[in-house]
Amino acid sequence: MERGASFCAENAVFRVPFPFSGNNRPSARIAGATIVRLIIWKGKIMLDKFYEIDFSDGVRTQTLRYKIENNPVSRIWLDQVRLSLTMPNCHIASNQFATTFTSVEKIEVLWATMQRLVDEVNSGQFIKVPFIDIPAKFDPTIDSRPILNYLHYQFHKFQEEIKDLNVGYNPLHQLNIKIHTLESLILTRVDDHKNAWLMCVFHLAGDRPIVKEDVFNEVPIDDHELYKYWNYDHAFGDLLLGYHTVGKNIHHCWLANDIELIKTGMVRPQRTISNEVALVFPSPWVPNASIIKQLQNWVSDNDLSQYIDMTQPYNNVVGSPYLGSLVGNYTREDINSLLAQCKVSTVRLLE
Repeated sequence: MERGASFCAENAVFRVPFPFSGNNRPSARIAGATIVRLIIWKGKIMLDKFYEIDFSDGVRTQTLRYKIENNPVSRIWLDQVRLSLTMPNCHIASNQFATTFTSVEKIEVLWATMQRLVDEVNSGQFIKVPFIDIPAKFDPTIDSRPILNYLHYQFHKFQEEIKDLNVGYNPLHQLNIKIHTLESLILTRVDDHKNAWLMCVFHLAGDRPIVKEDVFNEVPIDDHELYKYWNYDHAFGDLLLGYHTVGKNIHHCWLANDIELIKTGMVRPQRTISNEVALVFPSPWVPNASIIKQLQNWVSDNDLSQYIDMTQPYNNVVGSPYLGSLVGNYTREDINSLLAQCKVSTVRLLE
């Protein structure tokens, strides 16, 4: 093949040196040429694509770059991101959250914030829901999952009754974000930095144009074959598809031992693909095949098969689809410092 040339096949991948340079195209410089990965998909040539995520503390900005994988789920997600970036006032939604190294102090501060939000909910000034009661302080000696399950249920129930939680200030919405953060923090022991689960979740929002067919809606997962991409064994620095679904799937119920939610028929598996992403930096991950077996045994042991159809592929997923991988070398300490001090401010697609 001549330098800079390419040829078309139905589905193939080639690496071709091109004699160009410049900062506007992500690439690797080797021996005076630029190596670009060409992906041939359905007869079309695709170059490597990257998703750049800026983190800011208000003064300084640090960027994480992710190389986007080419698979059926990532292509749908990529289209969602492209569309979202065209929206007027496109911005990072206010409900982004991140988890860092766990400590008693962090949990106590988080619980105090949750208590304040519960007081605001109960005041009736912002929304009208049944009275919510939580302990004044977090007790690390007891299982906190029942109270967190209860709080999740209140948010889920209200969200499905009142479709739009984004009008004005809503303390219940903010409380739900803090619950997710706390749940992730308590997955590992306090001060166990080696096994702490570090992650950041966010999505793009904006002023959606009024069009005849609302292409800005999330994409329904009509092809159940796609769910095989959900059982991916996560690695440090992976970019994953976000859940972006109100409620819990069966895996969330298993983690929280939330038997009652299943019995109420309020399990909500992910049925759409949005622009939301999760940046994950896990401790050693238990293979998903093992987790699925534990989940299925839990359903059987608690006689829940009458409430949940485990023959459906969306009820047999315990992970999230892989969208890409982090470019560069980072330590757990690097990522913890970034997530503790900064928030996602802007994103870019390089393609």
